[in-house]
Amino acid sequence: MTSSLRQHVLLVAIGVAFAVLLLWVFARTNEAHAQFTCSGGSHIAEPYDTIWQIASANCEGNLENAVYHMIQMNGGSPSIQIGQAVAIPTGPTR
Repeated sequence: MTSSLRQHVLLVAIGVAFAVLLLWVFARTNEAHAQFTCSGGSHIAEPYDTIWQIASANCEGNLENAVYHMIQMNGGSPSIQIGQAVAIPTGPTR
């Protein structure tokens, strides 16, 4: 193998290793930002309540992810009705 070919292979290997490292760091960071913690239980919807307001009052962390999970737990629709028992996730969730 010539010297220039070795240098090229080495540069490609370093580039691939760097890309893998960046992907791993991004995945770990994204996982940490997706976490949220909620009190659990349920909330009886009152006039003008929204899933976002209920999540804000009962959850900490990534509220967008908490709202997504609340919607999934409550039939998949973001709409709620007055008097509806809105399920709230329990504990830390990803």
